[in-house]
This record gives sequence, C-alpha cells and structure tokens, in this order.
Amino acid sequence: MTKLPKGLYWRGTTIWAAFQRNGKRFAFSTGTGLPKLAEDILAEKKVEFLKNKHGFEKKSVDLTITEFYEWYKVEAWNGRRTKALKGTLKYLWNMLNWFVSKHGNDFKITDLKTLHIEEYRRWRKSHGFGNRASVKNGVSPATVNRELCPLKRSFNLWNEVHADEEHLQMRNPVELVKFYNERSRCRTRFLSSLEKSKLLPILPLALYRAVVTALNTGMRQGEILRIRWVNIDYENRTILVRENKEGDIPKPIPMTDELIALFKSIPSTSEWLFALKSGKKPVWDCPEYRDAW
Repeated sequence: MTKLPKGLYWRGTTIWAAFQRNGKRFAFSTGTGLPKLAEDILAEKKVEFLKNKHGFEKKSVDLTITEFYEWYKVEAWNGRRTKALKGTLKYLWNMLNWFVSKHGNDFKITDLKTLHIEEYRRWRKSHGFGNRASVKNGVSPATVNRELCPLKRSFNLWNEVHADEEHLQMRNPVELVKFYNERSRCRTRFLSSLEKSKLLPILPLALYRAVVTALNTGMRQGEILRIRWVNIDYENRTILVRENKEGDIPKPIPMTDELIALFKSIPSTSEWLFALKSGKKPVWDCPEYRDAW
C-alpha cells in the first residue's frame, strides 16, 4: 500500500485519520482510499475542530422562545420555591409570549436581538397585560426595567450552566439595552407636618411608638422592630443597630429628646423594645402587625 503522510493510516482498504488536541486523540474514517483526498478531509476536520474547540458533532443552540422559557423555569425553580420567583416567571413569560405573538411560534431564542427588546420596551410603556388599568395607561419606566431583569438573568444562567460548552454560549441581547432612568421619578420620602398630624392620632399605641421612632431616626422597618433594650444608650443618646442592610457592622443612630421620652415611657417586659404582650416575641413575628405597617 502507498505510504501515507503523518496523521493518516490504513485500515484495510480505507484510510483513517487521527490527530491530538488538548491532550485528547481524535480518530475517524475518511471514507476513501485516495491519499490526496484523505489528506484534504483531515485538514478540513482540523479547521472544523478549531472553530468549536470541543469536537466534530457539536451543535449550536436550537431552541424556540417557548422551549427556552421552559428550560429556565426548571433551572430557576430548582431550590427557589418562593413567591417572588413566581412573579419573576410571570414577567418573563408575558414578555416572551409577546415576542411569539409578533414573530410566530418558531421564533428562535438565538434570533432575539437587542432591536426586538427595544421594540418591546417602547410598546410596554404604553400598554399592559391583563385587565388592569395599565392596559390602557401603560406602566412606569421602573416597571419596564424590572421586567427586563428576568430576561437578562435567563441568558446569564444559560451561559453559566453551559460554561464548559463554548458552542452553546449565547450573546445576551439585554446587555446592550440602556435601561430607563428612574431618578426622574424620585419623590419626597418623608411625611409633611400636616400628614404627620393626621396620621399619629389614629394609630394604635404599639404602631404609634414604631412610627414615631421612624420619623425621628429614618431607620428601616426591620431595624426598628429588632431594637433591643441593650441597644439603647441613653448616656450617648444613640441606638446601636447591629443588624442592618449594610451587613453586621454596628451603626449608631442619634436619638432626639422626643424619642428618649418615648422610650422611657415604654415598660420593659422583654428584651425587645417593641414586643408582643406576652413579651416572648418581638412584634415583627406577628403577621397582623407587619400587615398594619
């Protein structure tokens, strides 16, 4: 038999080819007994390998938008059975279903471009889903931004799950979308004197104490309801917040004369400043109290 160049060898009357990449050996039949043709086939396979870096039979993503949603629902739902996730999936389904209504059931997730998302954003600002008033009046820019987040997350999750399969990586079309500016919608976040005079007299005593604390300190709800007596320092006129949004770093909050007088009027029946009548639990363990807040 004819002597073959490196990488080719005979198996019977057929020429086989082999080469190594990344420590792995790849061998295949060229299907021919002609040395020149076999050499060309080997060169083509090497080029094809370099394009996807993982092998010869790798395919790109071939999912419709609906199939992609079903995949994300299973992946995102795994270990996260929360009410918030249900809302996230609803946002995502409404958006993807809108793309399907525009482009058909065969619309591929890889065909979803930034231009399509921009088109959806413009439509969503003036329209809504379901029977709510937003169907006619539209929604705020902040709502549109929140709805785009699940779509962005779904693409990122896909790429994370398939991190070792380069041929399955997808470009995230949401990354090029410029989100609406929400600062223009900022509103005053404190009560006016008139609102304060109307609110405080109608509050039950326990809620009145918590609201006065909020008005005098600007503390968050969770921080207020978790105040313990040991956190109150009358000498330095501060409340030491140990559990806060910034982490475990203690944060001293100054107290006003009104607040000091209020705290001194509260009977100490528990380790918590705002406790249930039994004194065994803080008020934030009571659903009725949280709902009233």
